[in-house]
Amino acid sequence: MTNRIFLTLFLFNLSLFAQNLPPSPPDNPQVIPISEITEGMEGVGYTVIHGTNVEPFKVKVISVLRKMWHGSDAILIELEGLNLEHSGTVAGMSGSPIYFDGKIAGALAFGWNYAKDPIAGVTPIEEMYKLYNDTNASKVASISKNSLQTPLMFSGFNGDSFLEYSDKFKEMGFYPMQAGGSISDINQSGKFLFGDSVAIVLIDGDFSIAGVGTVSHTDDEKFLLFGHSMWSKGRLRAPVSRAYINHIVASTASSFKIGAAYSNYLGYTVYDGTFGVSGVYGEVPENTMIPVNLQVEDQSFLNKDFNFRVLNDPTYFSYLLSMAIYTAVTSSAGSDEDGVFSVSYEIETDYFEEPYKVTDRILSYSSKDAFKTAIEQLIAPVDFFIYNNFNRVGIKSIKLSIKRSNLEYAFLNDITLLEPKAKAGETIHLRVGITPYGKEKTYINIPVKLPVNLTTDVYSIYAANEYIYNYAERLFMPNKYKIRSLDDVMRIYGKSYDDKALKVWLYSSARGVQIGKDSFPMLPISKYGVMANNYTSDKASVINAIEGQFDMPYSILGLMKIDIIIEGADKYENR
Repeated sequence: MTNRIFLTLFLFNLSLFAQNLPPSPPDNPQVIPISEITEGMEGVGYTVIHGTNVEPFKVKVISVLRKMWHGSDAILIELEGLNLEHSGTVAGMSGSPIYFDGKIAGALAFGWNYAKDPIAGVTPIEEMYKLYNDTNASKVASISKNSLQTPLMFSGFNGDSFLEYSDKFKEMGFYPMQAGGSISDINQSGKFLFGDSVAIVLIDGDFSIAGVGTVSHTDDEKFLLFGHSMWSKGRLRAPVSRAYINHIVASTASSFKIGAAYSNYLGYTVYDGTFGVSGVYGEVPENTMIPVNLQVEDQSFLNKDFNFRVLNDPTYFSYLLSMAIYTAVTSSAGSDEDGVFSVSYEIETDYFEEPYKVTDRILSYSSKDAFKTAIEQLIAPVDFFIYNNFNRVGIKSIKLSIKRSNLEYAFLNDITLLEPKAKAGETIHLRVGITPYGKEKTYINIPVKLPVNLTTDVYSIYAANEYIYNYAERLFMPNKYKIRSLDDVMRIYGKSYDDKALKVWLYSSARGVQIGKDSFPMLPISKYGVMANNYTSDKASVINAIEGQFDMPYSILGLMKIDIIIEGADKYENR
């Protein structure tokens, strides 16, 4: 009986509390400057706790913090109501408008992890209003460690990809979590309310990623969000929608909202500044999101199509695309520690008349980290298109096809030499062991004619497919692959490789330089001293490709190495 009386009194007092607060914020509030804020003032804030309903909560000024917030003053407040006494300040409340005497003071923007009381900081609205006129594209101040983290909702991504990729988003100040996908509601209002939950979208479609916060201010044309930077980006064009809040998860470390973006976009962001994010209403500009079609064929010959769009942002586009590819492959073909797949793709741009194409590139990996690296190598041309210093290249669409079935490949297992020593210009014989997938190991004898211009030394002989040879050249002879024009991108990364062509090469750390596309692998000391000062910083790692192509019956995977003592030809010994 006593418990019932207590519960009745609690609910009665809660009802009185709610009745004392304006149920909704004013549409066109006046501003109360921070100079008029005093300790003990009581006011009201607005946010969404569940669904899309904007609800009030009580605030009380603790103090004004001078020059605390990126050189600006900030308001320290205590929160009450909406169960905030239990949850504390919540990630996702960033941007919640705060009012005193019916006038807007600012937006809730920062707090402290592990705080026992619901204490928060408020960004002055005067600082946020400046974002409406701020078109400066320079880098803004980094996100403060006290800024409330932006909950970043991932949908469609499996657990493996989330674990592999989410840490980078934590480093950027986000609170990544797996949540539900986007939802649709064609009947929702075309404009935000003060205190609405809002989502800034990074990926939509079969995969989705969206950052959730709160609307601080809006009028008929524009809006302000968050009260702090989302990405420290400066100019940022990303779709913006209303967000549905499923629940607030209370946590000792940091409570957070969990929710989902609506698929109906109301506008897009314009500027991501130190004190918030600005945006405008209207149709999202073309090419803001880049469409991607990804087809995966697994070992069961089942095709899966993934259609999604990725935010056209140069800083993170490749990372977001890599995560989607990782998910699509592991979702279709499993998350094995090793695997082999064939990749074809084409990139349509607004610069080249024909799409950039890669056909049937065989990639393999032996660990999850190697899988991530293989994906990064696969989409490396995307970064060159985005970051090139020659011409602006806009990516219009990307199509990928990934097959994990019906592939004929063999692994290089070992390599031996019939002659442990040889002389420059002689022919040596390699015995290469290969194991075709699902079959027994076989051996192939390969005659290799050594170059005549070798000095006496211990050399390393490598054997691998043509693609790996090309990759090794990029590492050891970077000047040969230096990008000097967009045509170089097409020449270097658009080259077709024969995975059945076994490439054999010598490696030594010797006097050599690479000038543009021309190689000078062996030089006299006098010439090396002159040329190296201009083109290398020290002794160059030199690769000598051995002429001839050794066609294999399978696509070759792996890299093998063996050392050999080579006696140089007399006329090259004393150069």
